[in-house]
Amino acid sequence: MNTIRVTLFENKGESCSYFNLSAPSILENEYKLNVFPNPSSIGEITISYQLNKYSDVKFKIMDYTGRNVMVLNNEKKSAGIYAEQVNISQLAAGVYLLITNINGEYQTIKLIKL
Repeated sequence: MNTIRVTLFENKGESCSYFNLSAPSILENEYKLNVFPNPSSIGEITISYQLNKYSDVKFKIMDYTGRNVMVLNNEKKSAGIYAEQVNISQLAAGVYLLITNINGEYQTIKLIKL
């Protein structure tokens, strides 16, 4: 954890108070995620991710109405670097959401299909 000291000044700097905030370091995150190309005019995207520990990995693509259009992955993977090609040629042009669930931690990435 990183600790940040916050200083609050009041009344033109004459009085102040301090408190500490703790936040996880970016290096302590369980995974890193990237999608390319995005936007995509070709029929395939690559989802690349790095897991720092053994993880339960789930990916799905939803349209903006909330309808699941693809379930991509639902498995346990060991720590490492992964790149998965996903065929999106059957999707109509539009905006979609890639929903990732890695060990119960959700992340959403906007995907644009041209």
